[in-house]
Amino acid sequence: MSVTTSAASVEPPPLLFGQRSPSPPSFSSPPQSPHHLHHPHTPLASPPPHLNEDVDMNASTTLQPSEGQNHDRDEDMMVDSEVLPDGPVQAGDGAQNGISPTPNGVAGDAAADEDAMDTTPDASQVEPVTNGSPVTLETLRATSPPSLNGNTQEAPAPTDPQSPVPVSNENLVQLTSNGTPADPTNEPPPPPASITPVDPTAPPAPTSPATEQPPPPPPPAEATRSDSDSSDEEEAGQSWHPIQEDTSIPDERELKEIEEAGEVSALDHEHWEQKTFLPLEEPEYVAGPSGRIDWTVDNYNGTKEKPNKELVMKSQIVTVGGYDWQIKFYPKGNDSDYLSIYVECVSVASQDEKSESTPTAGDENATKPEEPMIAPDNAMPTDNPTEATQTEPQHTPLPLLIEKPMPKRQSVAAQVSVVLYNPDEPRVNYVRTCLHRFCSGSPDWGWTRYHGPYYEIQHRQRGQRQALLRNDKLAFTSYIRIVDDETGCLWEHNSRDNPWDSFAMTGLQGLTLGEGQSNPAGNFISAISSWMLFKPFRMFLYEFKVPDFLTEPFTRPKPLIAALQKLLYLLRTQVQAGAGPVGIEDVMDALEWYGIQESFDKMDVIEVWETLRYKMEDELRDTPYASVLDQLFGMKKDYMSGVPNYRVPVKGVSSMQEAVTKAADLLHPTQSLPQLLTLELDRQEFDLSTRTWIKLVNKVTLDDQINVRGTGYTLYGFVVHKENLQSYLYHPVLRPEGPNSKWYSYTDGKDENKVICLTTRQAVNAHEGKSGSDKTGGKDPVAYIAMYVRNDVAELAFSNRPEMEKWQVPGWLLDEVKRAQAGRAPPSPFPAEPPVEQPKTDAEKEAELQEKIANAKRHVFQVIDSKAFLQHEGPGTIDAYDARWSPENSDLVYTVELTSCDGCKEVRDKLSAVVKDIKDPRQIKFWFLDALRGTAYRPNLLSTGKIEYSSGSIDHYEGQSDSWSLGEIEDHWAYYRIWVHVIDFESLPELPKEEPKQEPTANATQVPESSSPTASQTVPPSVNETDTLAEPSVPPAPENVPASEDTPMSEPDEPVPEQPQQEPAAVTVSSQEQPDQEMATDVVDGAEIPAPGAEVVPEGIPVVIPAPPPPVDTEMGGTSDLLPPPPPPADLQNAPPPPPPAPTNTIPDEIYFFLKFFDAEAQTLTSRGSHIAPKSARVDTTVISLLSLAPDASIELHEEEDLTTTHPIRPRRSFAQNDLHNTSIIIATLPLTEDQRSALASRAAFADPQPYLSFRAHARNFPTITNGHFISNYFSAQYYKGEVHNGHKHGHGTRIYHTGATYTGSFQLSQRHGHGLFTYQNGDTYDGDWAAGLQHGTGTFVEASTGNTYVGGWKNDKKFGEGVTHWKVAQETERMCRICWEEGAEAAFYDCGHVVACLGCARRVDVCPVCRKRVLAAMKLYYVA
Repeated sequence: MSVTTSAASVEPPPLLFGQRSPSPPSFSSPPQSPHHLHHPHTPLASPPPHLNEDVDMNASTTLQPSEGQNHDRDEDMMVDSEVLPDGPVQAGDGAQNGISPTPNGVAGDAAADEDAMDTTPDASQVEPVTNGSPVTLETLRATSPPSLNGNTQEAPAPTDPQSPVPVSNENLVQLTSNGTPADPTNEPPPPPASITPVDPTAPPAPTSPATEQPPPPPPPAEATRSDSDSSDEEEAGQSWHPIQEDTSIPDERELKEIEEAGEVSALDHEHWEQKTFLPLEEPEYVAGPSGRIDWTVDNYNGTKEKPNKELVMKSQIVTVGGYDWQIKFYPKGNDSDYLSIYVECVSVASQDEKSESTPTAGDENATKPEEPMIAPDNAMPTDNPTEATQTEPQHTPLPLLIEKPMPKRQSVAAQVSVVLYNPDEPRVNYVRTCLHRFCSGSPDWGWTRYHGPYYEIQHRQRGQRQALLRNDKLAFTSYIRIVDDETGCLWEHNSRDNPWDSFAMTGLQGLTLGEGQSNPAGNFISAISSWMLFKPFRMFLYEFKVPDFLTEPFTRPKPLIAALQKLLYLLRTQVQAGAGPVGIEDVMDALEWYGIQESFDKMDVIEVWETLRYKMEDELRDTPYASVLDQLFGMKKDYMSGVPNYRVPVKGVSSMQEAVTKAADLLHPTQSLPQLLTLELDRQEFDLSTRTWIKLVNKVTLDDQINVRGTGYTLYGFVVHKENLQSYLYHPVLRPEGPNSKWYSYTDGKDENKVICLTTRQAVNAHEGKSGSDKTGGKDPVAYIAMYVRNDVAELAFSNRPEMEKWQVPGWLLDEVKRAQAGRAPPSPFPAEPPVEQPKTDAEKEAELQEKIANAKRHVFQVIDSKAFLQHEGPGTIDAYDARWSPENSDLVYTVELTSCDGCKEVRDKLSAVVKDIKDPRQIKFWFLDALRGTAYRPNLLSTGKIEYSSGSIDHYEGQSDSWSLGEIEDHWAYYRIWVHVIDFESLPELPKEEPKQEPTANATQVPESSSPTASQTVPPSVNETDTLAEPSVPPAPENVPASEDTPMSEPDEPVPEQPQQEPAAVTVSSQEQPDQEMATDVVDGAEIPAPGAEVVPEGIPVVIPAPPPPVDTEMGGTSDLLPPPPPPADLQNAPPPPPPAPTNTIPDEIYFFLKFFDAEAQTLTSRGSHIAPKSARVDTTVISLLSLAPDASIELHEEEDLTTTHPIRPRRSFAQNDLHNTSIIIATLPLTEDQRSALASRAAFADPQPYLSFRAHARNFPTITNGHFISNYFSAQYYKGEVHNGHKHGHGTRIYHTGATYTGSFQLSQRHGHGLFTYQNGDTYDGDWAAGLQHGTGTFVEASTGNTYVGGWKNDKKFGEGVTHWKVAQETERMCRICWEEGAEAAFYDCGHVVACLGCARRVDVCPVCRKRVLAAMKLYYVA
């Protein structure tokens, strides 16, 4: 049993209940680690203040304080170890003073209790913590309560900046498994001198009842100890001290007050059962068996000979409703100075916790054998309730694909109370009640600060007949009633130790937008969950065969349907404990693959459905399933004709059937009825009188059955909208198994995405709206979409038979899930050390090479010449799945067979054999084309990482000579293609001439060949190529050149410059050959000395390397750290000095880029080829040269980042300075004048590449809504009715903005342009000319409040030029308060800034009368002339 305690400090004010025993640390609790030891509390010099507000820490339920108590809450103050505030202590009897906590989920006052199941978890619930300061649920989840396995969880540090930092290991003692100190044999130290021993058996001194008063608090038991204090006491526990009992009794006046207030004995079980077992409101909640536990602690403090050192005491176990229960009591508090009491359900605890649940028997503190443990007849124990419940499988509304059924979670909901009383005077008692679902993650629940402080319970408080503690005895009675809960979620308190496990509780796994996503995702979760729980849609996903990218790599993929299939598979398999919600990021990635990057968080659920359906229909085109979505969901909503609109009214109707009957244009006259009818309730309206959007929350009964055109439909679910119109907060409430089954809600929270099972009242009645026939506005959560299933398919849709949903899961899907799971698997904490390889002989190496070549795998790759890009028009680079890009249909596509042993050089040599007009393999640059990982029209080009083969830049932190072969990417062969760029032969640098090789000495080994070709920089598109990857089959040998950061690798077959005929100093080096790292060493007196730039390597194959010439002192660096080389041999004294080493060459960084030209007049984006250029070259100069423009021509450059976005490229900067990466797309365009731009905009054409790309993506993805006359009236969106061209509002139209402003007039590319009437939210109007969204030209402005009118010129939203003002109200009157019309308007509203009222009226206004924003404050203005 875990107990957390801390050094004495300020005790938090409230008495909390409803908190699990391993509670978060109190105000004075230091952070505890699992390895810290434990000590009980030590009383303070001055007791902490006792504040009487009783708060449930987890349920935020505040109990009514006792009458006559002091309820003032002291201000937080800075506290040290010497000065502590005093405060009142609690007095009175909990029962007689009317303490009656209200549980939730029950009748009476329970309706207002916040412990009820919360169906809106995204709204943070504020709860008081131990120091009385409110925090959110996120803060509570961040705390770390101690576990029940005998260790203490690490707790967070105190959050109060004024609280002292406590010592982490002070006053702690180690416990055994049953909660006793680990070493109780040590003798406790004697009490401090300030404490006078009292004989507990001595009779009390006689006192006068009339004058007897409770004694003052006792002095401190011991002084506060420092960090360095250490003694045997810390190992044995706190020393025992006698308790001086308070034997005072109330006088006649006080006794009369007690009798008048009313008393209830703790033995009045019927009374306490009525207080605890309140009636249940929900039909799904059924009261089960009940019982109670009676327990008496005889020796609370014990004697000096037999002290009570128990940190936690446990009652005997009693069985109620087939579950074992017991009381856990912390006599010195659980991390608190108050008595801590919990009720534990032993049957649902984990095995470790069950082993610790042994009652504290064997000493005087245990329950007496003769004390009855009472349980009624209907609470008889079963033979083994735990085993009986474990065999019950979890019910799953969505059938699982796993063979073994998942066991149902063991949990039980119960109404619990504990009465603590004086066994000699039962009328002195305290009671606390709580509601909780006991489970393995939270097997106990109770009160960390039940009553106290514990060192004052021996004192009688006013209003009590006796002190609570008399004769060293305390008594407990716990009342328990089981509640049979069909939802499995009643009174669940989730925390970090008990996280919300949606599948374990409901049988359904939750959904989440993905890791790292902060935007609201309720719209997507609502849309996707509604489809996934609809069985006919699942049957379609089971039957449809998505092309396997491994077996059909060149067939156009269907990423959206594939993502939905993967999501469905995970929902049916990812159900293990702790698996967490399933992410929908694959669906988002599929939309991004198509270039759909809209503001998804601003969409409502209807718009999300339409977006998904558009792309699914594209993927289903030319398949047998082309019309399946029409059959499932009906024909798409027509925004041009308005038929069908699938919208029903809410004003003037009382039920869904009445709304369907009154709806106009609900369905198209010729359409067939869908299997799933989705009806949108018209719950938004623009109020012209207030010029604001109103969310209509009129009550509309969600009928279980409706009739449409004589066809019956059954309610399947609905989507709820919460808060105001622009909150974008949605969640679905679904009934996947039809009538008389459970309701489930998917929530989208900041911390947890849950699935909650709801009762019918919580699901349906709570979301039907408010009663009223007229328009009723508000922020209530209300259903705005209702979904009905056609009755002839209802039996199939609502059936839950796993045998009907067998699925032959595609192999590609299984492989993808396995790879994803392998990537998430944590690495082994003990990785195996690689075996030590022994050096191999040349023969062994040759044999290994021949075996590798013989066993090499072969694959035929498609090769696409970069000239294919010249035939591409529009965004991207190439449509890799276009049928014309196949060897049969194009001369620019080839095939080549490669093996897994082929490295870069071999691949390039084989490509040069199949590509036309290749004279030198160095003309070839190649990349691997991955169309799956890119976007629809811009596949990824994967580089080899070598400049010679794929251009790019040198990674100075990675070896450039690491061998590479195709075998490393063998898993991707199936869908990889090769993209080839051919360089002009004339642009290649000249190969160096072959020179005679160096003759080796008689005692030296042959030196490997090496070369250092000279780089040459040429004008684009020619390229410098010096870096070569070593062949994987032949290990390269080290070169005899100085090391350099960018030293190029030499080709093995290139000639080596002639070396001087001189006998080198033979040195034996051991090395694991590193191809591009040149090594050299000197020998001085038999010792090996590294030469400059050389690297010492381990022993390996002996190699003889000639030493370089003696180092020469240079200007920038010296050789002071190196020993001088030895003098040459005598026979070489007269030899000529060796020639200087061959100059090394640094490989220049290159960039391979695609060039396009945007012709604004023709509205085309054409290809101008792909090119290679040095990264140091200027972008504008290079592009001008490639476009054959005049050197002084002016151009604008943009980088195409994706299919819909660009960003400008800075002129007079290089490729590197503009941070352009390899395979970038550069768009060039000529500058346009303002007249040219205006002419283009007038015909809905685009002057810049950015809007043009957006238009092309929109036209490709949503062709039916790109041009025409439309009505856009999505829920919570701005209204538009008018003409649309090229995806923009263009022409005449009407728009209603979120602010309440309206505009009717001419639009140009979605901006107000031309003539139009704009009405502001305060009623002011402007009727006149507009340009690019601004008032520009001639117009008339009328002020609604005064009627004053201005007619004249405007420029950029300001009055400009000539104009006339017609005054109807004098200027002095204008400054009058618009509310009282008596004082001047002298106050500005914060934070909108409007000035329309005097200071007195402004302080009484909650909403600004101009803009309707909330007024936070009012500030007086002082006008200065």
